[in-house]
Amino acid sequence: MRLRGAAFRGHVVPEMARLDEFRFLVRALRPIDPDERAVRRLRADLGEGGISWQGVVELASQQLVTPTLYQTLRDKGLLAALPAEVRDYLEAVHTLNGARNRRIADQMVEITAALNRAEVEPVLLKGAAHLFADLHGDPAARMIGDIDLLVSSEQIDRAAAALAGIGYRAAGIEDMSYAEHHHRPPLMRADAVAPVELHTEPLFPAFGSLMSAQDVIGAARPVTIAGQRAWLPSTRHQIVLNIAHTQLSDRHYWSGQVSLRALIDLVRLRAQPDAASVWPEILDAFDRGGHVGACRAYLMLAERLFGQAAPPGLRPSVATRLACWRVELQRRSPRLMAIGASYGFHRAMLAELAATPVARRRVLGRLLHPDGYRRSLRSWRNHLSRAD
Repeated sequence: MRLRGAAFRGHVVPEMARLDEFRFLVRALRPIDPDERAVRRLRADLGEGGISWQGVVELASQQLVTPTLYQTLRDKGLLAALPAEVRDYLEAVHTLNGARNRRIADQMVEITAALNRAEVEPVLLKGAAHLFADLHGDPAARMIGDIDLLVSSEQIDRAAAALAGIGYRAAGIEDMSYAEHHHRPPLMRADAVAPVELHTEPLFPAFGSLMSAQDVIGAARPVTIAGQRAWLPSTRHQIVLNIAHTQLSDRHYWSGQVSLRALIDLVRLRAQPDAASVWPEILDAFDRGGHVGACRAYLMLAERLFGQAAPPGLRPSVATRLACWRVELQRRSPRLMAIGASYGFHRAMLAELAATPVARRRVLGRLLHPDGYRRSLRSWRNHLSRAD
């Protein structure tokens, strides 16, 4: 068996349905059940064999959870039950990701120092925040694509100049979608591990009513990074960002897709001591923003896939049940996944058109830009290739 998988690419080969492999991967990634019944069942399945490890490994790579898979199997005491080559591969990716995350941490120390010298104290978002908050209890367990930093709109030019002073340059992406965007184009340096995105808002303008930069900055708590000063968002804002970014910005609610990496982050964020008290505010924000269905469906997915009970009082509606059913249905067919991805793209565009004037200008700018049609054609061809 030859194990393949692109450990550090943001976009790998199109993900196929692989329902059986998906179900096994989810079970392997589940937190430890207090009575250990799930662990015993998983151990029995591993002992019986019959697992398509090629498919599981490729799917874990596509979902960016390979080092997380190693961590959970290790914590459950199941590594010895794996085929030797699978265990060696998972351990190697976990080790490599740990080395990469240490380099990203060093990169963030230098970045934060440069920003502090310019009197800017950034708020760490998403993977950067999880790394320094030790959300996973293992700095090698989560894969990080880029470094997302939030600064106020008054500080954005000063922050960009500070990073330019230590060698960061725009990554050469000439994309009309960055006009009136919520973050600047990615910044890169030749020796840097991860690109840097400077945000003036945490979310796309279309979903900005869920939370603003002012909200996040005002509720953030300080964190020291090797003597440099930065901030971490509150648990409530991290949960809102996780749901909104995955379900709305990445269009998973409309496309019927699921990100296991993001869902695991949600499960761990909800396990934080202060998470139980924030749900009335979170649900109210999504309700007022017109996206409570996306929030409910995501929480129901966390319950179905990872066994994390929904917040008290949250009853799944028919729409959320159908959304979860659709996720499993699409995993049975690559063609359905391709159709869902295409629908999600266009449905998200309609949501932006119905949102704020800034969001409408952004969508119309894409529609009127000649390169937008070339991008749409490439995207559609990719969808067709997934269905072949």
